[in-house]
Amino acid sequence: MPIDYMQSMIKEPFLPYSYKPIYWEVKIVLYPDIPGKRRKLSRKIVKRNNSRCTLKFPSWKMGKMIECDSFLEKNSFTLFDVAINVKYYTEQPALILYMLDGKKHKHYPDALIETVKGKTFIEIKTFKDSEREEVLKRTEHLQRMLPKHGYNYMVLTDRDICKQPRLSNAQYLLRHGRKFLKHSEYIEYRNRLGGKDYLLWGNVLSNNIKPLDHGKVCRLILDKKVRIPMEEVWTENTRLTFIDRQGDY
Repeated sequence: MPIDYMQSMIKEPFLPYSYKPIYWEVKIVLYPDIPGKRRKLSRKIVKRNNSRCTLKFPSWKMGKMIECDSFLEKNSFTLFDVAINVKYYTEQPALILYMLDGKKHKHYPDALIETVKGKTFIEIKTFKDSEREEVLKRTEHLQRMLPKHGYNYMVLTDRDICKQPRLSNAQYLLRHGRKFLKHSEYIEYRNRLGGKDYLLWGNVLSNNIKPLDHGKVCRLILDKKVRIPMEEVWTENTRLTFIDRQGDY
């Protein structure tokens, strides 16, 4: 007598870390961060015998190395690192088991991000791959099922990720904005502005904003204390606005 598929999954002797049943058509095996321990990924990326290029990305926001399966993933994590509305993100967060068209499937989403709107599993694809029939059917199924239980699902393509000048601006901030900034320096400069709530990018490039320098202003942007338009090419007249609360780029 055949064993019911969903019952057989429940009887599995070992499920790593956190096993969270969500719905009879979808189940998730989470691989969460554990304080003081190196997190196990749902799928190992960086290996000695890889036949393709894999790499590690030094995340400023998460304070650790993020493993990337491709340069497209690295560019995605660059955007997550800079995005003011992303509070948390990680790579290879879970194994998703689901039934579709009467068949069992496994899916390893590339990332999990957390924003003020909730948690979202992210799949990173080229636009061509995202248009394949099996990918479209899986995306529609998971987008319908997961929100009922606290998760969203999204596919990011190279058309979204590599959009310029946003990507170049994010890379620029991470390249120059890792300098430590004393809070007293920030307060001193705000006092020198004499009530103004903005500064010009041209003054930043000329380092004519003592006691802050170019790198420390980039750090202020990463720290959500200054806003700059990420979708625009930065010129000498681009305004950087001081902000007091969180928003979205």
